[in-house]
Amino acid sequence: MRRAPVSAAALLCIFAGQAVGQTIDGKITASPDETAMYTLNWIQNQTTRFGDNLPQTGMGEDNSDAPNVGTGIEIRIPLTAFGGVGINGNIRIAGFINSGDHGFASNQIIGGLGGPSGNLGDARNVTLDDTDQNGKQGAQFVIVPSTVQPTGATIDGMRDVVYGASLFDQDTGTGFGDNTDPAVDTAGGSEIDNVHAFVTATDLYIFIGGNLETNFNKLELFFDVDDAAATPAGQSRLRGDNPDVDFNGLNRMGDDGSGNGLVFDNGFTADYYLTCTNGDTGDGTISTFANYAELLTNGGGQGEFVGQGNTTNGVVLLSTTGGIGDDIEIAFNNSNIGGVGPSGFVPDIPDRDVALGSEIDNVYTFLDDTGTNTLYMLVSGNFQSNDNKLVLFFDVDANDGQNTLRSDNVDIDFRVLTRMGENLDPGPNGTDPVGPGLTFDTGFAPDYVMTFKNSGEGPGTNVMFANAATLRANGPLFAGPFVIDYGSYDGGAKSDPANDPVTFDGTDFATDAPSTANDLFTNFGPRLAQVNFPADPPAGLIQMTLDNSNVGGVTAFDDASPSVADAGNVTTGIEVAVNLDELGWDGTTEIRIAGFILSSDGGFVSNQVIGGLPDGAGGAAADNLGEPRTLDFSTIAGDQFISVNDTPGTSRLCADQNNNGTVEPADFSAWIANFNANDLLADVNQNGSVEPSDFSAWIAAFNQGAGGPTCTP
Repeated sequence: MRRAPVSAAALLCIFAGQAVGQTIDGKITASPDETAMYTLNWIQNQTTRFGDNLPQTGMGEDNSDAPNVGTGIEIRIPLTAFGGVGINGNIRIAGFINSGDHGFASNQIIGGLGGPSGNLGDARNVTLDDTDQNGKQGAQFVIVPSTVQPTGATIDGMRDVVYGASLFDQDTGTGFGDNTDPAVDTAGGSEIDNVHAFVTATDLYIFIGGNLETNFNKLELFFDVDDAAATPAGQSRLRGDNPDVDFNGLNRMGDDGSGNGLVFDNGFTADYYLTCTNGDTGDGTISTFANYAELLTNGGGQGEFVGQGNTTNGVVLLSTTGGIGDDIEIAFNNSNIGGVGPSGFVPDIPDRDVALGSEIDNVYTFLDDTGTNTLYMLVSGNFQSNDNKLVLFFDVDANDGQNTLRSDNVDIDFRVLTRMGENLDPGPNGTDPVGPGLTFDTGFAPDYVMTFKNSGEGPGTNVMFANAATLRANGPLFAGPFVIDYGSYDGGAKSDPANDPVTFDGTDFATDAPSTANDLFTNFGPRLAQVNFPADPPAGLIQMTLDNSNVGGVTAFDDASPSVADAGNVTTGIEVAVNLDELGWDGTTEIRIAGFILSSDGGFVSNQVIGGLPDGAGGAAADNLGEPRTLDFSTIAGDQFISVNDTPGTSRLCADQNNNGTVEPADFSAWIANFNANDLLADVNQNGSVEPSDFSAWIAAFNQGAGGPTCTP
């Protein structure tokens, strides 16, 4: 039978919905049909030693009583105590409860953490700035109203009416113990329930509802008093050369010489510091102590012990030093037994965002080198919400790359490449691990690297970041003395649609100009950012997101019945799309991918490795691989990488939309159905998107019958 050509114009009225490209959503979907597009490239052979994500019923926290707490720590600071800098604008206050040695920050922080959260850990490694990928969402400070009140409050540890509305109510259950002792002087836990503050003509008054455990835990307060200045003084990151107060506790939170130090919120520059504590000094009563210091922009300055009180005996701390902290007054009332509850949040599992363990179950790949010029991949499994990392290395150019990681790579993810690279110096304390650097299988020399991590187990608290860098055989590119290669990162709160998926679209911050002094960062793809500078490269060269909902796959190594039998069935995890020019593919080299799950500090490699590992002794699960600087994959049996040599799906006639092997009129209605379902079978022009122009392409293919073009899928 002779088939009459069909006019595309006569049928345009049937189009419905919007055309879309490949959806990066962390899973293989049936609509649009990605099962025919992706190839299952490799399946895990090892049970996990990094925790198994198992189903569980969640349990929430009850912090509803936090606004009601009317006892706690009350402070009066003369405005003259801020005289060294001078008040210019609003007074802003940041603070948190810290351990007795100033070294371990709790989750009780002014401004809150947005919901259930663990303790923050080593204070000098805490970053609050939410423009930083390790920062905390929201503002971790309060702004004192500028209205001058005519009278002050009585400093007795109880909130007076004059304080007015709360500046902050706690949203996070305490990880430092929940007090159940109603005594005024003693407390068995620490919490910040609410914050109130106001100024008079002469003084700043602060009320912090809650408790401070009588074990010499610290309340750390920081004051930014010149936010309206053209160039505010103070420190956005605590230095290591500040005044020695409270047994050098201030510097315990500062830079130890490695470039760390407590980092405040973006724009918050601390000018002054007050710390107070309470406990039994041996006489059976509870004494209170406080110290005060300047935080000068360039370090140094004055600091002093401002005095002692005694809560048991009703003695309010009142400074009479005559120094910078003179006339500071502090009272404790530890009788609160309400407020927030203990940190007891347990997430519901499965959850798209949160996982309690890490495993790599399998890897799917799709190389689209003729349509979208993109490598797609899904690393199926789970990635624990504790900043453990998935690290992926791409070998895409036979003439470049690093078989052993160098010591001088660009900075991504807080120098994780440096942490895995060559290091021959154990450092002044002899504790920095030494080694030649992570070495790959013989012949594998990656030219590109990506890292992915997520954290936060509470509703709305999950944060996800991706990082990328170019790896060159001779290290980063220079133009004279100027480094011109970039580290790149993007991400933030996963609840923000702009971060799900992460798209490296350049909207978060400007690309750095070449410099002799600093690492360079970009919010675009790093390779083409270098090539295009000073112009921006295209947005969206890298896309990534995470679906953490898997509760199957491999089991834990110590499960009652350890098994990898379900590993091949998992179709959720980290999905990545990266442009092939950004990746640096030379167009002919077989693309190969290595990767593994790495600890949050970059110093410990798991047994979850792409390509798999040999079994341990007696058929047990392979051990975790440990220190990356001494890890040499060439000494481990098998290939710890995979090759992207897939030809996804089976070639078919493009016009054959019902996939029955024949081009026939029924394929018309099948194409309509595929188009409306955003199914890639309808992508007849093979550009990676389902769009109206595919109909004209289908008409042309239909009119050629069995001699027409072929498509995959």
